[in-house]
Formats: sequence, C-alpha cells, structure tokens
Amino acid sequence: MRTDCKHFESRTYASGDTIRRCNLGLAPDAPWRCPEACERFERRLFDVAWAHGHLEVWSEVNWSSWEVPGQVGTVALVSYFVESKWKFSPGWWLAGRWNQQLYDDITDSAGNQVAWDNDVWRIEACVGWQIDRTVTLKAQYSFADQSGPIDQGQDLFDLQLVIGF
Repeated sequence: MRTDCKHFESRTYASGDTIRRCNLGLAPDAPWRCPEACERFERRLFDVAWAHGHLEVWSEVNWSSWEVPGQVGTVALVSYFVESKWKFSPGWWLAGRWNQQLYDDITDSAGNQVAWDNDVWRIEACVGWQIDRTVTLKAQYSFADQSGPIDQGQDLFDLQLVIGF
C-alpha cells in the first residue's frame, strides 16, 4: 500500500480494528493494496491529526498538477480540509469540516491570465449518535460556495441512518 498517495485512507476504530484502503477502489480484489503501477497515484502533500480527551482534529493538504496539450501548459489545484470531532456524551458527538479547492490561473489564446475553474469552499456541521455498535444516526448541514460571475451557493441538509452487519 502506498501510504504517501492522497487516495490512501487509514482508520482505527475504538475496537482497535484498523482499515487501510484506496478510496478509489482501483484494486477491488485486494482493496488493502495499490494496483501495480497505479496511474491514479498522487502524492499526498501534507496531513496531520491531533487528539486530546474527547476532541479530535485532523487536516490534509493536497497539490495536483497536470500537463494540458496546446497553449495551456501546466494547470494546478491545491485543496485542503480541516475537520474536528468532539464526543460530548457517551455515544454522542459534534463534528465540523472546512474545505477549499483553489484552482490555478491559465493563459488563454490571447495571452491573458484567466481562471482555470472557480475556487470552491464548503463548511459542514454534524451531530451524531451511535445508538449501539451497529446503528448510528447522523444529521448534517453543509453550505458550499463557488467564486465566479454566477453565485452557486448550495445548502444541503442530510439525515443518515447507518446500520452495520
């Protein structure tokens, strides 16, 4: 497993079980390892996690670039997030997330610097209740905004019931 890939995920649960996998699912027969010579490998730039008592905070920064044929050349994207989770009572928690995608400027055919895409930011808040080891109930609110000439804000409310077996 390439732990330096931005698509690698590792989670350790309260039971002590640890799951390591590729978030893209490119090796379905062996999700715990990367496929040979994976073409989707992207180096993770930075991540950090901190926990103290009932509070957890983690963050990640990714930088990606691509070569585009023709006059465009190299384009780049920086994305990051900061998440936190506070367990305020047995089985109950509050969580929050801030993330942003910042797109590079490119040179158009007239030689002007223009936005490759519109920058995006999102903020989320969640309350959750783990009823028992196999049942979790979550309510989440998310607001997103995209820069550009058209206001593309988005409000989203989500209610989830997760049942494991």
